[in-house]
Amino acid sequence: MKKHNALPPDLMPLLLAGGKATRLRSVVSDLPKVLAPVSGRPFIAYLLDELAALGFSRAMLSIGYMAETVINTLGQQHRGMHLDYVTETTPLGTGGGARLCLEASPANRFLVFNSDSYVQLDLARFINFHLQSGHSASMVIRQVEDAGRYGKVQLEANGQVIQFAEKTPNAGPGWINAGVYLLERPVFEQLTLGQAASLETDLLPRLCGKSLWAFPTEGAFLDIGLPETYQQAADFFSGLGIS
Repeated sequence: MKKHNALPPDLMPLLLAGGKATRLRSVVSDLPKVLAPVSGRPFIAYLLDELAALGFSRAMLSIGYMAETVINTLGQQHRGMHLDYVTETTPLGTGGGARLCLEASPANRFLVFNSDSYVQLDLARFINFHLQSGHSASMVIRQVEDAGRYGKVQLEANGQVIQFAEKTPNAGPGWINAGVYLLERPVFEQLTLGQAASLETDLLPRLCGKSLWAFPTEGAFLDIGLPETYQQAADFFSGLGIS
């Protein structure tokens, strides 16, 4: 990926990296989810690669579980990109952890990643989509054959997100949340500092039909939340020509 020379100076990448990997205990017994090894590298390194290649000079990580291990493993920089860590002292969830990060950054907008999934994406195009639209919240969506594990994202014809359907078995094909967002600072400020919250259940649903818009992609998608999908990761990245 070529470096993009027009990155907004007030845009901060934010990686949500506090997960425990509870469902991966049979295959990853002693590491937080974002450090689950894939071809000898932590899974989150593949996300950091994308940000460094795009030209970001720094990124922020929201961490909690085994925070010291995350810091010691990843260090203070990744391919020339400085890494800032914000550690929650009690579990705050994806929303609460992200809200805590606002106290450590003056950024006006945040490019947010669920760090246990990867979607092949033109990030520069997504950023431009958000900036040119003037929306306060944008999210990447991806169509899958069975949306039951994730819950379907329901859209208006103009791309506005109007609802998140509950996870249901055998839901069939549909659009899902691909775990990448671009959110303006006031969106995060709707959450209470220090209070546990989830982006997926406490913040994004309240934006439906108001200020949340979808950016579709057909890029390859992987979520390593289950042992069987985690075990596909090495072949997934190899198939994309990523090492």
